Amino acid sequence: MASVELVGVGKSYGAVNVIPNIDLMLDDGALTVFVGPSGCGKSTLLRMIAGLEQITAGDVLIDGRRVNESTPTDRGIAMVFQNYALYPHMTVRQNIGFPLKMAGLSRSEIDRRVEAAAGSLQLSSLLDRKPAQLSGGQRQRVAIGRAIVREPKVFLFDEPLSNLDAELRVQMRLEIARLHKQLAATMIYVTHDQIEAMTLADKIVVLRAGRVEQVGRPTELYHDPDNIFVAGFIGSPRMNLLKARVSGQAEAGVRLRLSDFGDVDIALPIMLARPTVGEEMWIGIRPEHFVEHGDVVLRTEVEVVENLGGTAYAYVRGVGGAMLTVGLADPQATSTGSAFEVRFPADRAFLFTEQGQRVR
Repeated sequence: MASVELVGVGKSYGAVNVIPNIDLMLDDGALTVFVGPSGCGKSTLLRMIAGLEQITAGDVLIDGRRVNESTPTDRGIAMVFQNYALYPHMTVRQNIGFPLKMAGLSRSEIDRRVEAAAGSLQLSSLLDRKPAQLSGGQRQRVAIGRAIVREPKVFLFDEPLSNLDAELRVQMRLEIARLHKQLAATMIYVTHDQIEAMTLADKIVVLRAGRVEQVGRPTELYHDPDNIFVAGFIGSPRMNLLKARVSGQAEAGVRLRLSDFGDVDIALPIMLARPTVGEEMWIGIRPEHFVEHGDVVLRTEVEVVENLGGTAYAYVRGVGGAMLTVGLADPQATSTGSAFEVRFPADRAFLFTEQGQRVR
């Protein structure tokens, strides 16, 4: 195990600065997930930690040692890619043991490590098969086994489940979570899927356009986002955002008017330092926070009801055209095309500036 620290790390391609000066401490033994939309720089950042991409500013430290000029092998890392990259002519046993053979280890040591890795990944009965005889999930486990046998200080996963179907993705998420608990290893995992991030992570790093938007435990990011981007990215379905204008001060907070919902006037228990009447802001409310007896009432029309069996959501539209996603306790309570009154408690709402920064 080892800690990973990034000190002022940046990456430029000529005059284009894609990652500007990131400072980040990744805990020893933790599973840290880099999450963000496509093109936000998460895979580039992972490759810089691995030594596959040269950094243009700052330092990468693994277990306190500066590794900027070290090769990937010398950094004590093992990487699992989106592409399994298995040798088709080799058996599972040979694929898993290949990096050890290249390192010159004895046959007995190779066999010991391969058997141990196969056992932990439930591959023992498949060791004599070739990749063409395996399912996608089994091939990914072989790729992970090839990383395990190297006994690295840090495991790096670059969107390893993106080639799998939905059912296998769920299964492999559980496998990786179990493996992390079993190995107690330092792992860094890249994904654009926030459900994977919420499921796996001890700590999540949310990235946008090469910058770190927020770092924290999954529950911290969900319940206490720093800005609109994090609030909208973490959570499924995503947070509803309602346009609002400051209408005055409340007894213990601020009053705002929602023009998209018939100029409903609401009071939020959030103090503004200098409230300006007419100032534009955003109110955020998660779909599951709509309840039967909330003190804020919005009148809407139902466009679609999505019944998922155990859960259901109504997609509703306000008089000003704004759409909301509303969690339903009873999917039979409304139907497409009907008028629908939705409620939420004011103390469950989030408040953001027009520029998207959280007001607490």
